[in-house]
Amino acid sequence: MFSLHSHKEAVLWTVATGALLFSGSACTATMTVHAVVQDDRGNLVQDAIVYAEALRNGIPPPTETRKAGTGHEKRVNIDMENQAFIPLVLPVQIGTAVSFMNRDAIQHHIYSISPEKQFELTIRKGASSADLVFDKPGVVVMGSTINDRMIGYIYVLKTPWFARTGADGKAELRDLPKGAYDVRVWHPGMKRLPEAAAKRVVSSSRGEASAKFSLTLQPALNPGAAPTPPVLPAGGGK
Repeated sequence: MFSLHSHKEAVLWTVATGALLFSGSACTATMTVHAVVQDDRGNLVQDAIVYAEALRNGIPPPTETRKAGTGHEKRVNIDMENQAFIPLVLPVQIGTAVSFMNRDAIQHHIYSISPEKQFELTIRKGASSADLVFDKPGVVVMGSTINDRMIGYIYVLKTPWFARTGADGKAELRDLPKGAYDVRVWHPGMKRLPEAAAKRVVSSSRGEASAKFSLTLQPALNPGAAPTPPVLPAGGGK
């Protein structure tokens, strides 16, 4: 026969187990930020970098350790194809190694004079460069001695929560610990600093938040122009 004492023990065990499960899920709960970037004419903006910075609300600063689940690799690659950098803008977290793959039928000679990372590389056709570690946050502008129109950007961030917009102007920041964040956007053609367009987001009960940005963009670089530093970041690249 099932005794009253046994019944009480079963109830207590169930309550305790439920409390532990709830506590565990609360500790590991994350949120996703859905971002949309457009220009001041309403056109969707591709190759904009959206990133989130945790406010000082008990969340450990993300500067030194790469958060599990962000999906960002410690080693990434940039292709050179049709005399262009692919992607045009590459966001990486500080400490990431980057290599360059030459898929053109010519030898490439690329360089950067940005203080965040200066380099000069000659890469034979069909070859890949040695890894370069980007250990200083900021915007690295790349150029080519072969083609003055060949310009690319590496955006080095402290935060691990970032994404690049696609042709639809959308980007998703995933696996953010629930809390409050400033979400910023950067694009090589934007006229304002990232902090001027910051959006404050707070996690909801559904674990989702949204941020919409409208940017005023400069005209495209003139043909033959040498790479010059764009508007520099503040929050994520300082």
